[in-house]
Amino acid sequence: MKKTMFAGLTILTILFAGNIYADTPQKASVNAIAGLGGCQGNCSGIDPSLGAQIGGYYNVQNNIGVGGNFRFQHYGTGAGSINSYMIGPELTYLFSVDPKFSIYGSGGFGFDLMKFEYDSSVVSASADDKAIYIRVGLGGLYQINKEFSAGLGLSYQVNFWKDSSGSFNDYLIGLEGRYNIF
Repeated sequence: MKKTMFAGLTILTILFAGNIYADTPQKASVNAIAGLGGCQGNCSGIDPSLGAQIGGYYNVQNNIGVGGNFRFQHYGTGAGSINSYMIGPELTYLFSVDPKFSIYGSGGFGFDLMKFEYDSSVVSASADDKAIYIRVGLGGLYQINKEFSAGLGLSYQVNFWKDSSGSFNDYLIGLEGRYNIF
C-alpha cells in the first residue's frame, strides 16, 4: 500500500510539471492557505475542521519548487477538541495553463503531532499521538501581478500513527495566497 501510494504521488506530480511564469520565472515564494477540512477513517463524532497552512518554496528549476510547510488543523468533538500540528518538506510542480492561470501538484511527507482534549462535568483528560504522514495536493493559482497570486488549494494527508490503531486521515480545502519574493 505504501509503495503504491508513493508511486502514485510521484506520477501525479510529474504530470503537473510545467512553468507557472514562462516569461519571468520566480526563484522563491511564500504561500498561505486558510480553509475548511475534515477527516476520513475513524472520525465518528468529529466535526469538520478549520485549518491554516503556511509554507515557502525555492524554485530549483523554473517549474520545480522545493520547500516546506507548517499546518494547523482544529477539530471539534462533542466533549472536547483535537488539534493537529504538522510540519514537513514538500515538492511542488507548476504548470502554466495560460499567462495568468496555473495549476500545481504537490507532494510531501512529515511529522504530525495530534493533541486530544476531553472536558466534561465529570472528568477532564488530554492525550497526544504522533504520526508520520504523506501528503498530496492540487490547486489553481491566478496571477494578480508579478508578486501576488491567489487561488484554491486542496490537500489530502495519510497518517501512519505511532500509538493509535485505525485510520484518521486529514484533508483541507481553502483559499490560497502566494507572494513571490524574487
